[in-house]
Amino acid sequence: MTEYIEVEKSIKAVTSRYEMHFWTRRYKPFTGESVHSIIYDTEWDSLSSLEAAYQKMSSDPAGEAAMANMAQCIVSHESELFTLM
Repeated sequence: MTEYIEVEKSIKAVTSRYEMHFWTRRYKPFTGESVHSIIYDTEWDSLSSLEAAYQKMSSDPAGEAAMANMAQCIVSHESELFTLM
């Protein structure tokens, strides 16, 4: 987990160059089998703004390197998209 937090810092450094906020809130379960999980809560104006942000991140060499380092730390990954009712 410590290694991942360091990688996360490098991603935040890259995203801050573009005024992107990939996560506004971060949660970690207290109990259960998922204690090594991290849950990110982020809001986007639209799916197209989310896509544009990821394109900026992946076109930056530092962002590409940070994402590759992150991939080495992740055992599994799930994404869920929600909308207001």
